Amino acid sequence: MIESYIRNILQEEMGSRLEMLKADLQREIKTNEKPYLRKIEAAEYLCVCQSTIDNYVRDGRLNKYKIGRKSMFKKAELDNLLV
Repeated sequence: MIESYIRNILQEEMGSRLEMLKADLQREIKTNEKPYLRKIEAAEYLCVCQSTIDNYVRDGRLNKYKIGRKSMFKKAELDNLLV
């Protein structure tokens, strides 16, 4: 019973995250703006080294999104770090 409850919660969470990613990717296609950046792109965008990006993730200052085998970062969240 608890296992099925946890499974349902995980399925709902994953479904909502997938929908969010899908909407972001569709927006990217329409506007040709990249809402997600790879780690190296994120580091270049913030003018920091890649290990600093790792530190931001570890400290909870930045969220990392796994898309396949790639670690991606929301450009909007990177912008928030600049403020």
